Amino acid sequence: LETMQFKGVWRDYQARVLEEMDGHLHDSRLHVVAPPGAGKTILGLEIVRRLGRPALVFAPTIAIRDQWEQRLCPLFLDAAPPATCISRDLSAPRELTLTTYQSLDALRRAEELDALIDALNARGPLILVLDEAHHLRREWWKCLDALATRLVDVRLVALTATPPYDASFAEWQRYEGLCGPIDLEIGIPELVRGGDLCPHQDHLILSEPG
Repeated sequence: LETMQFKGVWRDYQARVLEEMDGHLHDSRLHVVAPPGAGKTILGLEIVRRLGRPALVFAPTIAIRDQWEQRLCPLFLDAAPPATCISRDLSAPRELTLTTYQSLDALRRAEELDALIDALNARGPLILVLDEAHHLRREWWKCLDALATRLVDVRLVALTATPPYDASFAEWQRYEGLCGPIDLEIGIPELVRGGDLCPHQDHLILSEPG
């Protein structure tokens, strides 16, 4: 996917994240919070392109996983990428491997996680992308933490709209330990100001039973 190049125009807040990302990679982690509608998948693809390593993308559902491939063409490529560049199979990683958290947890339960880690380390430098990273609690967190900590040369990119602020202190520590502290955040006012989200105001109306 060396020919990837974004063909659109970056929104102001997307451009800000991309401009500032290098300054937050001192810990080899980039943790981005962006509300729905901010273009997290497109932003994630551009971050992967700029880091210039093979990427392993995890998503909570098959639909979200498939969005990554759907955004490639025509936003980054003129034609669909060859099958040799993209994989949906953890046992056969490619330059861009798209999968789900459940698939990784299935390998852990089948006691095949060690073999995957050895195979990935043999391939060299890697990017781990955790999409909708707030889902990483308990079992999914265990296998992702094992993977991230045992890979020799890895950069981790965490993307989420809703960090688990309501989690217990122990769960938040685990989440932040894996994803790193929040580095960059796109606020809803930025989307409204840019015309990408309709302004709104919540109203609460109280009425007594008749």
